[in-house]
Amino acid sequence: LHHLPDTITEYLGDGKKYNVKINYNFESEILGTAGALEPFISKLCDDHFFVIYGDNFTKINLKSLFKYHLDKKSDFTIVMHYREDVSHSGVLECSENGRVIDFVEKPKPEDTSSNWVNAGIYLIDPGIICNIIEKGLDFGQDIIPKLISNKCKVFGFRIDDEVIAIDTPQMLEDA
Repeated sequence: LHHLPDTITEYLGDGKKYNVKINYNFESEILGTAGALEPFISKLCDDHFFVIYGDNFTKINLKSLFKYHLDKKSDFTIVMHYREDVSHSGVLECSENGRVIDFVEKPKPEDTSSNWVNAGIYLIDPGIICNIIEKGLDFGQDIIPKLISNKCKVFGFRIDDEVIAIDTPQMLEDA
């Protein structure tokens, strides 16, 4: 949590009314999209886990994503969707079997020919990531490129549904 943490904790509470357990961590300074996991890493390293960005909205079948992840024997699966303008997104270039062969964060038009972008939803095998998470790291800038360069099994999971970014009050109003 960072912006308006009381609003979130008061609304969601401990998660019991949603039949889940919620653990919170307040970031007085932003830790990065991957660095935000650092306070929870000991709780995450026993089984596959999802990371879902809170400033995007989409419909997704998490069971289908989990099945795809297991079928591919993926270390790190990135949900991706099609977007015409990719200049504000992380762009995935994949082989025919869905393996991510390149990831470019916020590219210039000449830097990629792909229109498949990061939806901000990941399914992660803890064995591949738990030892590299630290404060200040970002998935798009640091973790995903490192996994690809280390020949880890990173796969893209395509969805047809729109992903609505709600990064600003105006974008929330528009959504």
